Amino acid sequence: MKIFKFIIPLAAVLVSKAGFAGVVDLTMFSRANCVGVNESISWAGTSIISKDYQFNLAIISNQDNSELQLKRSFMEGYEQTWRLHAGCFLCGDDGWFVEAEHFADPMNKEQEEYLEQYCDSDWTNSGQSFSGPCKATTATDCNLEEW
Repeated sequence: MKIFKFIIPLAAVLVSKAGFAGVVDLTMFSRANCVGVNESISWAGTSIISKDYQFNLAIISNQDNSELQLKRSFMEGYEQTWRLHAGCFLCGDDGWFVEAEHFADPMNKEQEEYLEQYCDSDWTNSGQSFSGPCKATTATDCNLEEW
């Protein structure tokens, strides 16, 4: 019976999105209305083991609350790092919709497929435009299945 306590959780991780993220080395998601957190995050899970494994990352996170008629945007990157965050803490826990474009320089075919699409944004950061392989994410809740 003890073996099942180990095998079942391991199998669940391997078939989940988290397990797939370990294969492509990238996890990208957004969360909203999560105990006051509204943000978008890109991170390389393998970098927890080796900080030398980094990506050139950028994020544009647009946040909208139609009830309050408020909009805000955060952009970060491009930055050579293992983790990048765009958003805010303690900035609203009701009615927010977060959508983001996560950019990264893919290093292999699996990562390129994970990024799913090509984005060419009008946004610039310090004169550098955001364009290239990207993954779009949205959230209206904590998106607990993504972390």
